[in-house]
Amino acid sequence: AGQRKFISLHLLVPGDWSVQKGHDYADRIEQTIGSLFDEAVTVSTHIEPVEDPASMNDIGLDRK
Repeated sequence: AGQRKFISLHLLVPGDWSVQKGHDYADRIEQTIGSLFDEAVTVSTHIEPVEDPASMNDIGLDRK
């Protein structure tokens, strides 16, 4: 049976980027990170505007 790794990250991008530009950028980042692993990996990104101070807040993981 296989084991899958999960990577979740927030990307800080300029707030004036279009949704399409942000999506394309996130796709490239996800593909690049995924290509670094020999085993199955799922990369999930969330786009945040760099100008928003709330974007700098750490988001904890619930590891229950």
